[in-house]
Amino acid sequence: MVSNLFEGSSSSTIRSAFINISEQTEAERKAKDLLELLKEKNFQLQEFQTRLDTALTIGKIFWWSLEVPTGRLHAHPKKAENLGFSPEHFTHYSHFTNLLHPEDADPVFQEMRFLLNGQKHNYSIEYRIRDINGKYRWYYDFGTITKRDELQKPTVVQGVTMDITHRKEIELELQQQLGNLRSIIALLKQEFVSEEELLNFTMNEALKLSQCERGCLYSYIIDHDTLSLRTVVCRMEESFPCPSPTREILNDLISGQQPYIFNDNLLYIPIFYQAKFVGLLILKNPDASHLEGVLLQLNIILRTTWERLEKHRADILKETYYHALKDIHQPVVITDKQGIITDVNDAFLRMYEYERNEVLGQNPRILNPGKDVYKNLGYSEEHYRKLFQEMWASILDPARGQWQGILINKKKSGTLVWAQTYISAIRDSSGKIQHFIGLPVDISTLKESEYRSKIDLYRTIARLSELRDNETGNHMRRVGIYARLLAKGLGMPEKFCEEMELFAPMHDIGKVGISDTILLVNRSLTQEEYEEIKKHTLLGYTIVRDKEELRTAADIILYHHERWDGKGYPYGLKGETIPLSARITAIADVYDALRSKRPYKEEWSHEQGSREIIKNSGQAFDPKIVQVFLQLAKQFDEVYTKLKD
Repeated sequence: MVSNLFEGSSSSTIRSAFINISEQTEAERKAKDLLELLKEKNFQLQEFQTRLDTALTIGKIFWWSLEVPTGRLHAHPKKAENLGFSPEHFTHYSHFTNLLHPEDADPVFQEMRFLLNGQKHNYSIEYRIRDINGKYRWYYDFGTITKRDELQKPTVVQGVTMDITHRKEIELELQQQLGNLRSIIALLKQEFVSEEELLNFTMNEALKLSQCERGCLYSYIIDHDTLSLRTVVCRMEESFPCPSPTREILNDLISGQQPYIFNDNLLYIPIFYQAKFVGLLILKNPDASHLEGVLLQLNIILRTTWERLEKHRADILKETYYHALKDIHQPVVITDKQGIITDVNDAFLRMYEYERNEVLGQNPRILNPGKDVYKNLGYSEEHYRKLFQEMWASILDPARGQWQGILINKKKSGTLVWAQTYISAIRDSSGKIQHFIGLPVDISTLKESEYRSKIDLYRTIARLSELRDNETGNHMRRVGIYARLLAKGLGMPEKFCEEMELFAPMHDIGKVGISDTILLVNRSLTQEEYEEIKKHTLLGYTIVRDKEELRTAADIILYHHERWDGKGYPYGLKGETIPLSARITAIADVYDALRSKRPYKEEWSHEQGSREIIKNSGQAFDPKIVQVFLQLAKQFDEVYTKLKD
């Protein structure tokens, strides 16, 4: 009966109307579904943004964006708050530059010019900026050009900034400690003809160490409780003669009840040798805020000086080294000219967990873990060879006679320790080497802090792509874990395995430069859109290519879409010409994508995903890595299940 409605002269008109109504209803339903999907995606994006902001705030890592033509600055509000300002203080580039330390302004401007002029692909610089209290804090900025106009002129620069004040404070403290130790070494190495020459040298080192311009150094003799002045070294103005300490001050100092006396802008430091009062150092207008640290170093220098004054010249090197350095917290090792250890102090034994009889007579090579350890930590065999070659060339060169650098050492227990090491050759009056002295400083904590800071920064960079894509944070995390499992299964060094877990999640960072209209589409891509999205490998590569420490990341980002059979992109590389890191990431990324639910596909089971990987062995994937994948298949499934979105 319904069919009769469409019969007659008006049947075609009625049929068309009925079809139009049906199509309209279907279109409305699809529009409603799309709206709901967009609401859900927007909610997820807002939720992720909140979590990301929290993580960045804890790590003091903040994003920023600069509109080049106008100078308008969009910075995370927390950066302004970290400096004590309101967000309104950071709305223009000039607001930022006006707070820069005078010494850092030109380098910051130059780095930005290099980026905008195309001389550099990334903006990367450390600088100091003034907070609301007038105190300077250290920051590290990393950014790149993310938008250009039709003439390819840069219009937007985006990046992240990280508070590195704590790291810089540690670095400055280490530099100061090494500087102080050099004063001790200089004193030990110097040959002196007379007592006056030695005291003059000591006075100069004391002024340098305390950062004072004026002072006096007295040498006394106590004979039958009678105090007599023996030598005076004066560095005071002509209008201000060397001050004579009052009897009351001298009695207080000689009694040993006070380590020093500060009176009338003069600092009095008593000098004792073998429990006897032998001298007095007076400094004019010292910095009272740094007295404790300076006093320790001054006492070491002064004690060393009086040891040299009181002992026979033949015993100077051996006895002075021993008495001057044995009690300080700085580890010290002394060898003869053949490189055999003749003495170490207690701090050295504590640092390396040895007993004294276990190191005396040994070569310091017992601390070297070997080139395989260096290689496992990411250093090449060539780097290892050059490191020690250049070290000895510097030490044995009479014009230099010393070397400073970072070595990887090994404790007795096998634990590795990063050591900032200062080594100097001790020569006799004829210029022949008699001893070597080494001063290692344990910087393992600093290296660990730097490593964790880099990890936080790299993970932040990886999350940039998550904000522009349908991928989730757990997807990135799972890909990193899969990549590490595969690298370890291939027997790669631990350093490489760590880098795979850290850098594999960065594989799609180039998508920050792809339009949202392509990234978020819920249908199959057109050929034109597909060609556009393929550019993300090149875009991502330009972001990281100039950083040596991101070399592995650059390989992953650029080549993870290459195929074993040579049919991938961007260059159509084939077989083992594709970097191993990219071949590993390809399998890790595809497996997780197959397992995950997407707007255009349902979730696959572990068995389905594994079959697809096997199916493409020798085509898309390296057969050797596929075999390792099969051995680890159970672990892959466990990782996905545990970290499922």
